Amino acid sequence: QRARAFAREADRAGVHCRVFEAPKIDAMAAGREVFAEILRAGLPSAVAFASDNLAAGAVLCARNLGIAIPEQLAFLAFGDQPVAAQLDLSTVSVAPYEIGAICGQRLLTMLGDREAGADTPSQNAANALLPSPKLVQRGST
Repeated sequence: QRARAFAREADRAGVHCRVFEAPKIDAMAAGREVFAEILRAGLPSAVAFASDNLAAGAVLCARNLGIAIPEQLAFLAFGDQPVAAQLDLSTVSVAPYEIGAICGQRLLTMLGDREAGADTPSQNAANALLPSPKLVQRGST
């Protein structure tokens, strides 16, 4: 879903975007494998990954091949996991703890509504806004 949404927004911005699917193995190993596939198609100017761990495998592979980041190839990932900071990887932070807290509150409200006999969740539970994702710009872009 992230890949499709990313590609759709890239197309809207007039940027050519090709989607590669990583194999369903360890994320860092999958990142290395999909990066090899990307390189076989030709070195792009930028790559974006659905997770920091996928991107980490690809970043390590690029560094081993002597590809200058971001001069030759920019990297963007998703999740803002500790590995992203360690590799100076730009990423999208989605505030997982805040999302968890909001979802927990929604669930409690919905359970309370249900116990009170409500057929549908209250507007407060249904309309609670999740935090917006934020770009964490580091040295890979």
